[in-house]
Amino acid sequence: MTNKKAFTLVELCVVIAIIGIIALIAAPNLVTGLPKYRIKRAARDITSKIRAARSEAIKTSSNITIEFDTDRNQYRIGGDWYPGSSLSNYYGSGVSFGVGNSGETDECTFLPDDDDSITFNSRGISNNAGEIYLTNTQNAAYRIQINIAGNIRLQQWTGSWE
Repeated sequence: MTNKKAFTLVELCVVIAIIGIIALIAAPNLVTGLPKYRIKRAARDITSKIRAARSEAIKTSSNITIEFDTDRNQYRIGGDWYPGSSLSNYYGSGVSFGVGNSGETDECTFLPDDDDSITFNSRGISNNAGEIYLTNTQNAAYRIQINIAGNIRLQQWTGSWE
């Protein structure tokens, strides 16, 4: 008589049932958290590209212009459109230029020109100051601020800008 050690069918079924219950509990949290993750990712990606454009302007001693097309939900840096399709198609969850529940009125404002573009010169200084707003299907809001000195700041709306 051999002494075999193995799991019984009942033990395997119990383990599979426990895994299923855990998955049922975790799945709704993943689904509701996905839009928040996607808008945060979009805001960070755009902020990163703006910072890279400023660095490129300094590195190459040239002007770099960033244009925002809020109707098409795209932006252009030095002739290249980002993302390849609209923000919503690229990031999902209805990510687009917009103010969400922040109470702001315009999704892209650059003063004094208000032409939805900003240019960094060879010293990293911008030609004007402004803000770009992002929202999603849950009306979450992020704001990217650029001041005259070329400083770039990313903030999330949580009842106030943080």
